[in-house]
Amino acid sequence: MSNMANNNDLVVNYHDACIYTNDLSLLQSRTDWLNDACINYQMTRLQQENCCGTTSNAISPAINIQLIDPSVVSYLMHSLDDKDEDDTSEFKGICRNLDLESQLEGDISTLLVPINDNNGDGQIRCGGGNHWSLLIVVVLDRECFFYHFDSSAGFNSGASTIVAAKIRRTIEIGFGSRAIFRKVSQCTTPQQNNGYDCGIHIIVAAEAIVSGTHSDYTMIKKMMSVVEKGNGLLQDYFERVIGQSISKHDSASELTWYKRCEIVHHIRSVAAR
Repeated sequence: MSNMANNNDLVVNYHDACIYTNDLSLLQSRTDWLNDACINYQMTRLQQENCCGTTSNAISPAINIQLIDPSVVSYLMHSLDDKDEDDTSEFKGICRNLDLESQLEGDISTLLVPINDNNGDGQIRCGGGNHWSLLIVVVLDRECFFYHFDSSAGFNSGASTIVAAKIRRTIEIGFGSRAIFRKVSQCTTPQQNNGYDCGIHIIVAAEAIVSGTHSDYTMIKKMMSVVEKGNGLLQDYFERVIGQSISKHDSASELTWYKRCEIVHHIRSVAAR
């Protein structure tokens, strides 16, 4: 691994999630907005530590959790056209990489999708944006459910609907068959009290979902088996585990600063190996 650097050099490459010194400085600040690289680093870490079947915390093989790189979301939204036949192979490749096929046939797949307002209507720039939120996509037995968690309620509701529609088209094109798609549920979640901690909020929410899904798999499967009520039951469950995770701390500012420091510590530990 790379040594710590003073200029904008590579600090660490963790399973292809690269952090440079400028990215690290964002995490070390109390008030900086986190960029794609910071979000992807922690999503990759969660994927490796909890979802790859290599540790005692690995999720049950019957439930597939994928934590999506923000750059993949940006590529999907800004570079692929679902009406262009030349992009069909790209859509199919995304479905294969997310291992969705088996989940359309009976197991549960959960996608944790970081989105920002740059994914919304009329936005054409890759990268950038001003606000992060988390879209949870649950796929089971050809039904797809969407749950949106926004720490600044309403800010990204339009973007969440647009991203969900593109994910729907990706699944339809990728497998050449139709599934049942539920509308996006705008969920209740603890709110940030400033203009820069949205990235930390979605990281904490993703951690809560990964941890909860691991411990509560049987209950989740039971919820989803109740077709008429499963959507609401699962929304209530997600809201509860995210709310409990954030409420463990005395204040939102304490939580977000603790999480920034914890991620920086992990980066430094990996870089020192």
